[in-house]
Amino acid sequence: MNIEKQKDSLLLSRADVVSNVDQLRSNLEITTNADETGSESDIPTHDADSGTALFDRERDESMLLDFEGRLEEIDRALQKIAEGTYGVCDRDGKIISPERLLAIPEATLCIECQAMEEIL
Repeated sequence: MNIEKQKDSLLLSRADVVSNVDQLRSNLEITTNADETGSESDIPTHDADSGTALFDRERDESMLLDFEGRLEEIDRALQKIAEGTYGVCDRDGKIISPERLLAIPEATLCIECQAMEEIL
C-alpha cells in the first residue's frame, strides 16, 4: 500500500470536511443572529416559515456533528501515519486490510473490530 497516496487522499478529504464545517458554522451563526434579533428583515413571517427554519437549523447542527466526527477520524488516521502505525487496528493490533483502507482511508479499526463497535 502506498502510504503517501493514502495521506494525500486523507488531506483532500480533510480539506473538504473543513470546508463543510466552516459553511455549516456560518449558517448556524446567521440563524442564531436572526433568532436573537427577531428576523433577518422586517417582512412578517408565517408560522410555517418558523418551522422550516427550525428544521433547517436542526439539520445543520446534526450535519455539523457528523462532519466534526469525520474530521476527528481523519486527523486520527493522519496521526497514525505520522507515528508509523497507519493500517494497524487501534483495538486489537491486527493489520487492517488494504482493501478496507482504500475504501475508507480514515479507518482505524479492522473490519471485525468495527463490526463489534457497531454492535455495542
